Amino acid sequence: MLYLRHNHFKNTCVSHNITLEDFNPHLLRSTLLATKSNIMKKELIQDAELVSNYIKGNENALSILIQRHKQKIYSFIYSKVYDRDITEDVFQDTFIKVIKTLKLGKYNEEGKFLPWVMRIAHNLVIDHFRKNSRMPKFDNTGE
Repeated sequence: MLYLRHNHFKNTCVSHNITLEDFNPHLLRSTLLATKSNIMKKELIQDAELVSNYIKGNENALSILIQRHKQKIYSFIYSKVYDRDITEDVFQDTFIKVIKTLKLGKYNEEGKFLPWVMRIAHNLVIDHFRKNSRMPKFDNTGE
């Protein structure tokens, strides 16, 4: 990781002894982008590895995946349905579908676990609204 500290007395970057006159902001930007890319690749590799481990029978691997992505998935669902109970139902149904698909060996690993799960959640939200629009509304007033 790149750490640069400005020394106000010597006008240098202490960690690398680079004078500020020699400092290239484009180099720093590319270094930071490369670091971000490596972090993203590492997480994708970790997701792919966890999926593979789950398919091989490691139940804990799925728990890690759920824990890692639950906030994003839950927030996405809630942003569409605006109801906590429905959100929890759709979230649960999403991972039931994920588990079934993984167990059946129908998941095509391309390093895109989260987008795949988000698509499942999206489709289940659509299913929820379709189901509710067809169901008759009942008035519970007893009349």
